[in-house]
Amino acid sequence: MLGSSRRSLIRPQQNDASGPNYLKRLRAQVDARINEGSDDGTLEELLFHVYLMMLENDGKNELQLREYGRIESWLRIYWFDEAGSSLASLNLLKHEWPMSNARLSVAMWLLWFFLKFGSFCSSPEHKIQS
Repeated sequence: MLGSSRRSLIRPQQNDASGPNYLKRLRAQVDARINEGSDDGTLEELLFHVYLMMLENDGKNELQLREYGRIESWLRIYWFDEAGSSLASLNLLKHEWPMSNARLSVAMWLLWFFLKFGSFCSSPEHKIQS
């Protein structure tokens, strides 16, 4: 039986200096906040790569993303921090809906993939004040 990365048409990137290392970027919380990441498409590439990892998940990808990549922490900052790259908190404070685009759609799917009931908004600093 072939592993998910061998079944895929998309081959995993080499972890060398020439290619991005997505797990290290997640772990370092890069791109989760405004102005921390680059605006050259790296954030979109990161989100789509993580999404594809979850679609190909055979248990190991999710474990890597949760434990090594600390994806839950990254998503918490991205969505709920006032300086989060999603700009969702700022939009909600202005009583506006978050923008509708592919990047936010993929990020929302990732939030649903990794959501554990009560884990994302259980601390007071992440609750929206009226």
